[in-house]
Amino acid sequence: MAKETVGYLAHSTDGLYLDCTFGAGGHTKQLLSVISPNARVIGLDLDQRAVEIGKELEKEDNRFSIIHMNFADYVKYRKEHDLPKAKGVIFDLGASTMQLKDKERGFSYKYDAHLDMRMDQSSSLTAAEILNTYPRRELKDIFKKYGDIANPDKLVNLISLYRKQNDFIETTEVFKAIVEEAFWNIDAIKFNKVLRKCFQALRIAVNKEFSSLEKALESLNEILEVGGIACIITFHSGEERIVRAWKSKYCDNIEIQDYSQNILNKFKFVTEKYIVPEEYEIVENWASRSSKLWVIQKVKD
Repeated sequence: MAKETVGYLAHSTDGLYLDCTFGAGGHTKQLLSVISPNARVIGLDLDQRAVEIGKELEKEDNRFSIIHMNFADYVKYRKEHDLPKAKGVIFDLGASTMQLKDKERGFSYKYDAHLDMRMDQSSSLTAAEILNTYPRRELKDIFKKYGDIANPDKLVNLISLYRKQNDFIETTEVFKAIVEEAFWNIDAIKFNKVLRKCFQALRIAVNKEFSSLEKALESLNEILEVGGIACIITFHSGEERIVRAWKSKYCDNIEIQDYSQNILNKFKFVTEKYIVPEEYEIVENWASRSSKLWVIQKVKD
């Protein structure tokens, strides 16, 4: 949904724009193609590979700069560097296609690799460390909260048993085998969905994705100018819950019965509900099938 996202963001072609999840630069390149020569785009990414791609784009277009940073920390960076508030902000959440296709980083169950899953390779916590050291209760919480696994008890019991009987759970193939044993009695289609959710849960835990999103949304008032647009692309029910909770706090008007008036919040949703991809987009990019675009505008400070 890059075209739709940039279409909402580029309501004004001047000013500062933020691509908070730069990745391979798809959204940024589309933005640069429509904004004015005086506008700027700052890209943020945790992944050093994405930063390297951004450095090459910096050489091609002086309106762009890349920063190796968690988007949750940008509000502090903005104040320290006295940057203006942004006219547009993009959050394209979850793992990038580039990360999922990297055969060595453990994001996907399709490739046998070390259970790493770090978006920021300079951080220390890996998926292997979580599986091998976290207590059972925390593991259950991770698979239930981040993977929507309704009953993770058998999976966690098998992880615990493997830890006792073997050395370490170090590779994606070993973890995949444990998941297969835990969910042996479901058909192949359902199993692939469960397997994807188990890997997803670990990735979210490793990278603290939900807490970063919550922090970033709470700081949106400090980084977005009045009239500015924020586009948030979610892929996970947990991300949706965070966006909806933020919406109820900052976007939904509160009616005061005693005074028969509304307290206008600082933000509004530009569209009545989220936007889903067209059929042709899903055909071109199967991963986009679960994506939802939320478009938010700041209406007052």
